[in-house]
Amino acid sequence: MPDQSSDTRRAIIDVGSNSVRLVIYEGPARTPFEVHNEKVQARLGRSLPDTGAIDADAYDRALAACRRFKALLDATKVETVRTVATAAAREAVNGPDFLRDLAGTGLSVELLSGDAEAEASAAGVVSAFPGARGIVGDLGGGSLELVALGSEGIGRCSSFPLGVLRVPAARERGDKSFAAKVRTMLREDGWRKAKAGRDFYLVGGSWRALGHLDMHLTQSLLPGVHGYAFPFARLKPLRKAIAELGPREMRAVPGLSASRISTLDDAAALLEAVGGVLEIERLVVSGFGLREGLLYQALGVHGRGEDPLLAAIVDYAQRRGNPRWSGDAVDTWIAGLFSNDDAAARRIRRAACHLAGADLHPLQETRARYGAELAWLGGWVGITAIDRALLAQAIWIAWGGKGACPLVAPLLGVAELAQARAWGEAIRLVERLTGGTSDVLAHARIELEGDRLILQLAHSCAELGGGVAGKQLATLAETLGKTADVRAA
Repeated sequence: MPDQSSDTRRAIIDVGSNSVRLVIYEGPARTPFEVHNEKVQARLGRSLPDTGAIDADAYDRALAACRRFKALLDATKVETVRTVATAAAREAVNGPDFLRDLAGTGLSVELLSGDAEAEASAAGVVSAFPGARGIVGDLGGGSLELVALGSEGIGRCSSFPLGVLRVPAARERGDKSFAAKVRTMLREDGWRKAKAGRDFYLVGGSWRALGHLDMHLTQSLLPGVHGYAFPFARLKPLRKAIAELGPREMRAVPGLSASRISTLDDAAALLEAVGGVLEIERLVVSGFGLREGLLYQALGVHGRGEDPLLAAIVDYAQRRGNPRWSGDAVDTWIAGLFSNDDAAARRIRRAACHLAGADLHPLQETRARYGAELAWLGGWVGITAIDRALLAQAIWIAWGGKGACPLVAPLLGVAELAQARAWGEAIRLVERLTGGTSDVLAHARIELEGDRLILQLAHSCAELGGGVAGKQLATLAETLGKTADVRAA
């Protein structure tokens, strides 16, 4: 697949052991976003444990799904398409026949090896969590892939016949026997403990469903399951809840699809067994996996090196924002006020500067709330929950909100709240001073001098320091514990 450096539609068709899925993406190459996502529960791997073959019904459902996918892609003129098949097609005795018939739909199909599947899943995690350390576990219908992530990136990869469709048969003699089987498989392949770290990244719908359930039970305030982290020790109470909750209560859990409910305990039992071998301490849910990894692998070195958060927010701002507002220029202008910000804080501050110029809501009275929700709920990756809260608080202030943003205040400490409020007040000063046209900043400078916050204006622009700009300068000065001063030269 060629390096995707332009904003074009591209698609991945994932012919898995449980589901067959089409996802169409748009947006920047580094952080594409879904514009269409559809799946068919073909369950190609359902009969493999008993017969070694894909059964006729599953075979036909998968082909029918792929014929529709091909027709949809042709009709919408999506030309960049990658179709991959995984464990069921690899292992079934009629897998070669299935792949031949799949190619007959007009799709160009790749059969991924177990290692290639594992590497792609890990690449998806690396794409969403730059610098991730630990182990990636991708639980599909037919197989479980494990990948070590270390300081040099993706390390050793393994694939095991432990997909969620195979776990019920493997658990027939009880969990102790099952855990012993898993332990033997992993240790014979050289997996003993998470030497690269104690974080375990959960990829795949069944494990992601465990994250949704834990968020529900703990009443998490987070907006989505991607990036949600919880202790490995939570598995025991989760399994107890799975056993005690009835179907109606389970269906009411946000984000938990009905098709996943029946697999939850099998997925949890497998995770418990794997974690016991690897001595995992923390579980991190990843919304990115195989498909996003394939897109990430297609990028060049420069593309992979881009910051996913900034790439997504800059793209959003360019699509929806004020073309006269440069987030980079705004951040550079205010940076001297925040010399104590570390690299992580500077990154979120810069993201706030870009987002502040985007998608201004037309109603003044609801603008701040809209901005905070955009920051908090946006489909950003490479960002923690606290980062989201800081971003939302900064935009809340920048777009006219007062005090602590009620949406995220419970997540922020006093120092974090003060930091984000100061960013927001500084960004709001830029908007008040320039009317949303950052080129005006070339005629102004802001700096700290002892206990004074000084706005230095070119003589020809001296009058810009009055009115709402002067009031906002005073507000920012008070936030920073300074006295405001306007000078013209």
